[in-house]
Amino acid sequence: GRRVGESESCGIGRNFLVTKLEVGTAYLAQSSWSTDVTPEAIYRDQVSNVCGAAVVQEMLNVYSILGKTTIKAELFASDLIFPVPAVVRKHWTDSSGPDPNWNELANQYRTTLPLLESAYAKSRTEGKRYVQQLLGQVKFSVAYIQAVQAIRRARTHYDNAQQARNDHKATDYDRNMAETDKLLNQSLDFLKTALSEWASAVRDPADLGALAFLNHYGYDYLKGLSHDVYIESQARRVGN
Repeated sequence: GRRVGESESCGIGRNFLVTKLEVGTAYLAQSSWSTDVTPEAIYRDQVSNVCGAAVVQEMLNVYSILGKTTIKAELFASDLIFPVPAVVRKHWTDSSGPDPNWNELANQYRTTLPLLESAYAKSRTEGKRYVQQLLGQVKFSVAYIQAVQAIRRARTHYDNAQQARNDHKATDYDRNMAETDKLLNQSLDFLKTALSEWASAVRDPADLGALAFLNHYGYDYLKGLSHDVYIESQARRVGN
């Protein structure tokens, strides 16, 4: 338990899927035989051998940031992208609005982007895919959070529109439905970007399965929802 805690606190935690646990697995394996092994030593060894010594410090900084972000995600966003059929639908049916903690997560992810881009540029050719995978998935995380927050803002406007309709306030109804439609279209763009960024960095079958899942239960659902809301905004008017 102590070793797992150390690995997560230093950034080796459950950031993503199978290939994203390579360093953590190496640390747990080697630390089982020696108490002198540290997460940083494992990072240095793997990154240096795969990508080259020139990118070690930048990647250490990236993993440190992602470790802190992983802990925060466990506290505030453990179900943000949990793979269930309602993975996106649950954000539409939730009327509590955007979660500010998720914006903070996205901002933390963003701080790794210049480090990863620099590491990618300096990495030896054989190690570029190692960096590219993490870069693509960090970009996925940022865009996915943007998509979810847009959906939740859209729901707030949709609820306001329904209340305006009940109150026979035509102008407020039309304005809120138009904003709902705009935000849902924005969320579609964000989600498409998120899926494209992840797809560009796929290295293992688990990633492919997750992408197929999100495409069906996320993007396809959201596209249908956006269409339904648009039709409703055109067809329903106060007093009809």
